[in-house]
Amino acid sequence: MRTPRRDNLKARAAAAALLAGCVLGACAADRAAQEGVGAFYAGDFASAAVAFRPGAERRPFDENSILNSARLGMAELAAGRAQSAVRPLGTAYQLLESGSVNDEGRILAATVLQEGVRVYKGEPFEQAMTYTALAWANALRGDWENVRVCARSAVRRLADYQNALGNKSRPGAPETDFALGYFLEGLANAALNEPDLSALDRAASLNAALAPHAERVRARDFNAVIVIEAGRGPEKEAYGEDNAQTRWAALDSGPGTARIEMLTPPGSAPDASGLAAAADVNRMSEVHRWNNLQDARSFKSGLGSVLVVGGAGTAVVSEDKGAQIAGISAAAAGLLMKALSSADVRHNELLPAEVFVAVLKVPEGGADVRVSLGAASRLDIPGVRPGTPSSPSVVYARVVPRPRLAARAVTSWGEAERLRRHDADIEAERVWNDLSGGPP
Repeated sequence: MRTPRRDNLKARAAAAALLAGCVLGACAADRAAQEGVGAFYAGDFASAAVAFRPGAERRPFDENSILNSARLGMAELAAGRAQSAVRPLGTAYQLLESGSVNDEGRILAATVLQEGVRVYKGEPFEQAMTYTALAWANALRGDWENVRVCARSAVRRLADYQNALGNKSRPGAPETDFALGYFLEGLANAALNEPDLSALDRAASLNAALAPHAERVRARDFNAVIVIEAGRGPEKEAYGEDNAQTRWAALDSGPGTARIEMLTPPGSAPDASGLAAAADVNRMSEVHRWNNLQDARSFKSGLGSVLVVGGAGTAVVSEDKGAQIAGISAAAAGLLMKALSSADVRHNELLPAEVFVAVLKVPEGGADVRVSLGAASRLDIPGVRPGTPSSPSVVYARVVPRPRLAARAVTSWGEAERLRRHDADIEAERVWNDLSGGPP
């Protein structure tokens, strides 16, 4: 029969082993992540994906699996590979939905020793933006059923967070103020010909900028969707004594003004639609964030200070050798405890600062579309194709905060053509293998 003391020793041993593994792997993982982030914000999204892939595909899963899977998926999406983005973003989604990625050993180690051994799930707003990225990838593939699933999951994630804090909305009000999530759900319902479009009303009531777009979707007077993710999202930083507290700092305020215009073909009547600021990620970071381990870190920091001061004082004033050794040991333990009280500042650096959305009625022959962000950044999207309300064309672009860097648009028809070429290559290889008896 196992005794409580033996169980306690095993738990402590597991915690120590987790901490050792974290320390040994931290340097290499952090170096790869920083290389990926640097490539991403230099506009080299494909190289960023290469940097994140080993960490995301590592098995068994580790403390950074969710974070690296989300990073890889977002880099793949920005690089124009929506199909390739679905798998890592789907992995992050499944792990987040499992609800129990941190076992007792990790929780004990994160509380008593160092936070970095905990599987990083992200703040509630980071999780919502991961779900939203998966929704965009599915929209580019024309999978509106999964767009709806992701949109509802993003809304639910933030609603659960608010309810956990005791901030339940008044009866009849939306559970959260994440207007983009509601808009995406309504858009998916329209594409699926569902009669319930109440999510569009919620989006419009929460964000007036989305109201004309919601009305256009409701009237089925659209055939294309444009989404622009712009800027660099907020950074998580540590501060205070022993860096025991955390806060989010805005790195990029976003473009401020955004405009979209349709450069219609000669002879056609001009048309223009607004570009709605659908989500402010900097604001989300201020509202939707946990501080659940902050008290534990502050306690360790305070206790460490007491041990350092008390132990050092005993060692200095005492003439007893045993007391001096005990004082030095206490001071050393205090220094270690203060070092372990430093906050975990892992976060998803690939989040945008702002998300803009527009629904358009593109002429039958197609049109060139121009997006202007701020005074200096402009993105021209040639030949936007008209879809239908049930199968709208989708254009996604990730604009990094470098005014002279041309962003690349990812389109639903471009993704479909890439997949057709991929399928054709697979079929050609299969035929060759059948004829030749082996790979070429």
